[in-house]
Amino acid sequence: MIRSRASQGAEYEINTKTKSIKQVWSYGKQLGKANFTNVIGYSQRLANGNTLIDFGYKDNGNQSNIIEVDPLGQQVFNLTTYNSAKNKTYVYRAYRMKFYPDNYVFDALK
Repeated sequence: MIRSRASQGAEYEINTKTKSIKQVWSYGKQLGKANFTNVIGYSQRLANGNTLIDFGYKDNGNQSNIIEVDPLGQQVFNLTTYNSAKNKTYVYRAYRMKFYPDNYVFDALK
């Protein structure tokens, strides 16, 4: 049996009364083996309902890919870093952080 290699971020619903588990959301499998990472990955559900997924060891560690998707699975952010496997510079975990405070106003170009 040949299995396709794919990695994904997933959300599961756990029912402690019936002792059952059900996958209710996922993203990544549709990217196929190009985004496969056999180690190093992370998912973070964001306050706005989006999910940030880190494919940290893509292409045997040569790349890391960080993708943010909305609840419908549409990409809103996609960043690929090219790693130095020699120096082991993989993206272990990615977090969405504010870069500017909410009240920051960009100066208009003159």
